[in-house]
Amino acid sequence: MSLSPSPESSRPSSRSSRKPMSIDLSNLPQLIQPTPPSNTLIITNLQDPEIFRADNLQTIKDLVNASAPIHSWAPLKSFRRIIVSFFEEDSAIRIKQILDGEAIMGERVKTKNRSTCKPG
Repeated sequence: MSLSPSPESSRPSSRSSRKPMSIDLSNLPQLIQPTPPSNTLIITNLQDPEIFRADNLQTIKDLVNASAPIHSWAPLKSFRRIIVSFFEEDSAIRIKQILDGEAIMGERVKTKNRSTCKPG
């Protein structure tokens, strides 16, 4: 039985022959600051058309209004969303925290706080 020497590694043993890696970040877009909160909330991902029946919309509106007074309420069935404006930004923020990720008729809703004119 003969023992053969183990093959040498094909990789160089010295790392000095490698060039240092660099990343070119010059083409990255400028940092965009998040939009500041507003008094308007968009409730999205309302996939079930039954949500937009008058009685269901009234129930949702009453629940929201119990937590924060509503200035305007605009259900948009074709866009599967509801736009709600409150009298204060804090109200929109509070309702966003309550609703975001909650289920309405089996669908987890998403909320977006959008800039708009404040009610006067």
